[in-house]
Amino acid sequence: MEYKKQVEALVRYFKEGEKKSLEFKTGLEIEHFIVRKNSLKSVSYFENGGIKDILEHLVHMGWKAEQEVGHILKLKNADRSITLEPGSQIEFDIPPQKYLENIEKIYLSFIQDLTPLLEKRNQVIMALAYHPQSSIHDLPLLPKKRYGHMYDYLKKTGTLSHNMMKGTASTQICMDYCSEEDFIRKSRSAAFLTPFIYCIFDNAPFFEGKICTTNSIRSIIWNACDPDRCGLPYNIYTDMLSFESYAEYILGKPPIIIMKNNRMIYTGTSPMREVFDPETFSNSEIDHMLSMYFFDIRLRSYIELRMGDSLPYPYNIAYAALWKGLLYNAKNLSLLYEEAKKYNERDMQEFSDQILKKGIYAILDGKTVIEHFKDITAMAKNGLNCCEKNYLKPIEDMLKKELVPKEMTLNNLDRGKMRALEWCSLNGINNLKRCDGIACC
Repeated sequence: MEYKKQVEALVRYFKEGEKKSLEFKTGLEIEHFIVRKNSLKSVSYFENGGIKDILEHLVHMGWKAEQEVGHILKLKNADRSITLEPGSQIEFDIPPQKYLENIEKIYLSFIQDLTPLLEKRNQVIMALAYHPQSSIHDLPLLPKKRYGHMYDYLKKTGTLSHNMMKGTASTQICMDYCSEEDFIRKSRSAAFLTPFIYCIFDNAPFFEGKICTTNSIRSIIWNACDPDRCGLPYNIYTDMLSFESYAEYILGKPPIIIMKNNRMIYTGTSPMREVFDPETFSNSEIDHMLSMYFFDIRLRSYIELRMGDSLPYPYNIAYAALWKGLLYNAKNLSLLYEEAKKYNERDMQEFSDQILKKGIYAILDGKTVIEHFKDITAMAKNGLNCCEKNYLKPIEDMLKKELVPKEMTLNNLDRGKMRALEWCSLNGINNLKRCDGIACC
């Protein structure tokens, strides 16, 4: 297989993902835990009244099932979907939307479908960064071939890779780009914001059932997973990052698994350049291969921002609003990009290390994380239209109190663990008033 043609095929795929700026949309993927209401222990896939049973009931409500070896592992309803992560975390994928209000409505409809089923089983759906009670050793691996291969492969590459697979949950944002230059500016700006995001949206009050005193534990887990596919892509702190350099970088890394002619093939430690035939791979097969790299900022036919912890409503919609206001506003993107260029990889690593020790009081350029992020949030607000500015209010309120999400739980532990976590539970979400933004001008 000719290396030059491989690079050209990937670059062509990335260029085909370009959108006109007026057509930019925002996608949201949110992972959740299903736990028992009384004990907070995990609800497994096969148990009576477990995840499989819940999915089967959703099928009766109009969701369409996709199976693997006779097991329901994915549901679709119109263009939205429910997938399962290795520890049976439920991921809800909201397709890219022009308006935040649509994202909110779709998310609430998902919760409204799910929570009545959970109430009957005395179960709760929660948005947290890490499982609140069960150890990963007590979480059965989902019966999915892809996860079996990953589980065996990653146990050799990182000490916390299994914690990543079975114990974590995230909020991920999908964003469009209009050109290679736009991708470079957005990815460099997002790289600059990455340590801030890990810190400000830290929603891991517990780790392996015990109080987590470590800051930004999501970053620690992912950094101890697999250096070939985690962290930030090489050259992202320089203008050398491009479609071509991203392609060259991943061609030297193992995809672990590829899909070819609807057949899953385990490729092990073979780098992509040894298994990728640019003459025969379809776009869907290329997309699957790209999905096997888990960078904080991942390029497919869109940009994925993967550094966010799982957040409950309405903080998850606020998180989407933050990124939209920052990266889809031309003035904000230009300001962020110029700011990002002031710092190199070493600067940002030192800042990230400082955050692990000091949290929101870590200092960059004479200002604390919290001071920087108040400015960043104000910038995002100015980048949103009058109908969407109010979606940022949950973040603004949190910053005023100088809290991160995990502290909103830990500060209430005297009420008991379940009561302290009520704000992360989505069972009562139907009684909440929707954000609805600010009335349109």
